[in-house]
Amino acid sequence: MRNSRLVINRCQAVAAHGKRCRQTPYMTSPFCWHHTARADREALRLQSPHGHEHSKELAERIVTADSLHERIEGVLAAKSAA
Repeated sequence: MRNSRLVINRCQAVAAHGKRCRQTPYMTSPFCWHHTARADREALRLQSPHGHEHSKELAERIVTADSLHERIEGVLAAKSAA
């Protein structure tokens, strides 16, 4: 097993913090899932709306949800009346 070409190497996540990753001690790729996921989360955080944009988007979602609820009640009332 030692001479196998599929030897699992320790994570070489040097780009993340300058030393081997202790979160995932055994990995087959040069970058571990821990730091890849962290980079993905950071990218999503930077892309998400902030401040006024976030408030506007949240308000639109609330209004849409309220109007959807009213439309459903109207349809149910029409069905029960028929």
